[in-house]
Amino acid sequence: MISILGLLFPILFFSTLFLFLIWLFIKPKNSVLLLSALLLSIPSILKSFAINKTESFYAKKKPGSLRLLTWNVGLLNFAAKDHATAEQQNAILFDKLKELNADVICLQEFFTAVVPETRYNFKDSIIKTMGYPYHYFSPEISYFSNQFYSGNIVYSKYKIISSSRIVFPRPNNGALLKTSLLVDGDTVQIFTSHLQSVKFEAYEYQTIRNLKKASDPRLQGSGNIVKKLKLAFRERTTQIKIIDAALRETEGPLVFTGDMNEVPTGYAYQTFTKNLEDVWINTGYGIGKTFKYISPSLRIDYIFVSDHFKSLQSNRIISSASDHYGIVTDLILKKKLDNDMNLLKKGQ
Repeated sequence: MISILGLLFPILFFSTLFLFLIWLFIKPKNSVLLLSALLLSIPSILKSFAINKTESFYAKKKPGSLRLLTWNVGLLNFAAKDHATAEQQNAILFDKLKELNADVICLQEFFTAVVPETRYNFKDSIIKTMGYPYHYFSPEISYFSNQFYSGNIVYSKYKIISSSRIVFPRPNNGALLKTSLLVDGDTVQIFTSHLQSVKFEAYEYQTIRNLKKASDPRLQGSGNIVKKLKLAFRERTTQIKIIDAALRETEGPLVFTGDMNEVPTGYAYQTFTKNLEDVWINTGYGIGKTFKYISPSLRIDYIFVSDHFKSLQSNRIISSASDHYGIVTDLILKKKLDNDMNLLKKGQ
């Protein structure tokens, strides 16, 4: 139920705000109750909307900073209507990755062939064409007699000195990936994961759109949608506890990225932001929607960082190549900023 209310929060908030503005003039006494509700929702608003000075993102990153990207790439259009469409969309996606030139790339729902030098071996293709000498792939689902796999992957321009994963309990597939990178003499821990999705069918997305029309006769099946939401929430709760324990055990600078499949008012966000910061809220702009469908406010993909880091800038990756929008951010270790300030003072 918490997850469902979280999905509806933006709609409920703006509906309440609209009623408040009307009642303020028509029924001033009644508007006090709505004002109270709006004030109580302020903490949720601060988690859902990034209010920063600018939405500009500079292609050239600051010296000493780390550019990191996370993106659910939707199985690289494995389910496209034909090969031509898949290749066209994937070309758009790969061009965007090249353009952003991140130091670290975290991809969820990554799909690749396992046979070297084949047409659909996207794993090796990115290594060769984009200059990422280090990677760690977690194959989680196999296809066509183990000729293809999907899962999470981390690419890095910095050396991966160790890597591991925690596989989530069955029956659902998934894992938490951990890579330790050597970044300019510092060890940085990069985590990425894809939490349990709801697995809606196409007709169920249409049913959700129809929910906006309370009298619409096409609401049959909405009960099944609620069941799927509840089941996915239970599965995610288990995964969130596993991830949270792993993050709490980690010392030093860390970054956790991925598709949480929950909005900022959900349990995942509440749990992870107890000890980590959301880079979008710190340096993004606006709602930051990352999932194309259902609602204009679905931000379900995140980059969380420990307080060792300062986020310099963040942006969404808007593209037709996936059903998700990616996130890119530039990070810098605070101790580097302190060192720069000390050098500047000495120079004066």
